Amino acid sequence: MNIEERSFEKAILDSKSFVKHTHFADNNRAMPGYAHLDFAPIVKTLQEIKYDGYVSFEPNLTADYESSTLTGLQFIKNLESS
Repeated sequence: MNIEERSFEKAILDSKSFVKHTHFADNNRAMPGYAHLDFAPIVKTLQEIKYDGYVSFEPNLTADYESSTLTGLQFIKNLESS
């Protein structure tokens, strides 16, 4: 979506009945929060469509996978509560 879509929000809204799995990675393939993508509107739009499916991470890592995954997960959870 980062390359092909003009709006993450519009793409999610337009395809809401088809969204069954969401894959999060920042624009540099790192965990969310480690680069430039603004995940707040993405998370907000997923909440708006009442998305309750899976979210996965599969980034390129330069650090320990477990700690990076926990950091990325906490970053997304903080967006959910704001």
